[in-house]
Amino acid sequence: MRRVDKNDNAIIVDTACINGKEKALSDIRANKLTYYYKTIGPHEKEFKAALAKHNITAKLGNMSTCIVVGRFANNCYEREMEEEVYRRYGNEFFDTIWNRTLLARMQKFPNDSVVESGKVLKWKDVYKSLLK
Repeated sequence: MRRVDKNDNAIIVDTACINGKEKALSDIRANKLTYYYKTIGPHEKEFKAALAKHNITAKLGNMSTCIVVGRFANNCYEREMEEEVYRRYGNEFFDTIWNRTLLARMQKFPNDSVVESGKVLKWKDVYKSLLK
C-alpha cells in the first residue's frame, strides 16, 4: 500500500505482511494451527495424520525465518504460526512425532529403500539411530 505523508513523501506499507500476521493470529485464536515442516520423508502421510490427532495441519514449507526482500518481509503468516506451534508444543514434540512415524513406516515396510546422497539405500542403513 502507498500512502503520502504531510510533505507529499510516499510511504510504502507492507500490507501483505500485516495481513499475513492478522490471518495467522485469527487462525491461532480459532485453534487452527499449522506446522510447516522442512524435510520430505517417505512417511509424510503418517506424520500429517499423527499431527491431525492434535488438531495441527502439517504442510511442507520452504520458509526462511529472517529473509527480507527489499523492504518487505516474507512468510509473515508462516513465521507467526511457527512461533505459536513451538510455543505451545516445543521442538521435541514435532521431532518425536517425525521419528515415531518414520520408525513405524520402517517397521511396516522393512524392505523399502530410500535415496540418500544419490545412492539407493535400505531404511535400516539410513536411519540406524532410530532402530536402537
